[in-house]
Amino acid sequence: MNVAGGKGATSRHNATTDTKRSQEVRKGRNAHSAIAGHNRSRQRRDIGTQEASLREDDMVKHAYIVAHRHVREPRRGQALIEMALVLTVLLVIIFGGVAALQAIGAHYTVNQAVRVAAHQAALRGSTGGLAYDRDYPLATAPGPVADAARIAFAGSVFVEPQHATIRAHCSTHPCRRYSDITVTIRYQADVWTPIPGLTDIRVHRSATRAAEQDTQD
Repeated sequence: MNVAGGKGATSRHNATTDTKRSQEVRKGRNAHSAIAGHNRSRQRRDIGTQEASLREDDMVKHAYIVAHRHVREPRRGQALIEMALVLTVLLVIIFGGVAALQAIGAHYTVNQAVRVAAHQAALRGSTGGLAYDRDYPLATAPGPVADAARIAFAGSVFVEPQHATIRAHCSTHPCRRYSDITVTIRYQADVWTPIPGLTDIRVHRSATRAAEQDTQD
């Protein structure tokens, strides 16, 4: 009897132990399943967040591309306009500088020519073969006075004799010693680089010297 009771008690104890083990195994499995499910849910949330973030990035990139496209076209047109304005100003400065240089050279050369011509007339005591108060083309005017002026013109790149006229006058007729002899040169030529408001160069110079002797003509 006691042996049978001991065996029954042992059997019950073993059954209880197995039941507890089965329950613990099931709890472990349930916990593992719960953890796995939580991890899968978190992964799905992370994937969804990443997809949403990628969609937002794509939307931002698309918006930037569209905005940049609309902004770049006006900027390109604005750059062309600015370049045209800069080139216009630059050309005006260059052409204006060339015209100013030509004008300065022409004024200087005509001034020198009229002085040497008046000096030559004073040395000769006459107008040097030029009729009184008559305009002659400098390129073909006769006499040493006109020759002196042409030599002065030949030494300059800013003037040409065919664009000038020369005139001589003596205060007495015939010209005597100490009489005033006046030589006048007028010059007019087109500007090399015409700009608005400046199409030609005009120079009018006169020089007076006292005759150093009676006329030799």
